[in-house]
Amino acid sequence: MDEISVGYERLAELQVLMDEISVGYERLAELQVKKVNGIEIENLKHLCQLVEDCKEEGLRFDLDDERVIVLNYGMAKIATSRILKHHRIPSAMSSDLVHKESIPEIGVACSV
Repeated sequence: MDEISVGYERLAELQVLMDEISVGYERLAELQVKKVNGIEIENLKHLCQLVEDCKEEGLRFDLDDERVIVLNYGMAKIATSRILKHHRIPSAMSSDLVHKESIPEIGVACSV
């Protein structure tokens, strides 16, 4: 993989956790996310920032096999809380991926 910045590599693999919002996406698991809302991602932290900072209704993920996933951002925020609770996951992302200015509660997990 290409080194993007010190300590980071371009690798953001899609992980699909079962929920009504993710029905049909199971076969897309383990594909790499190349872009979020048209912006090429640099690393996992950058992907999380793009998701956190989303100001649009749609959240678009372009995958490495030319497939595209578009989620309603508001519905994805709600689903994230439900998914985390259902799978007993304590946090949407690790602390090293959170903006320092961000509120601790993250709306959409990077594992969408």
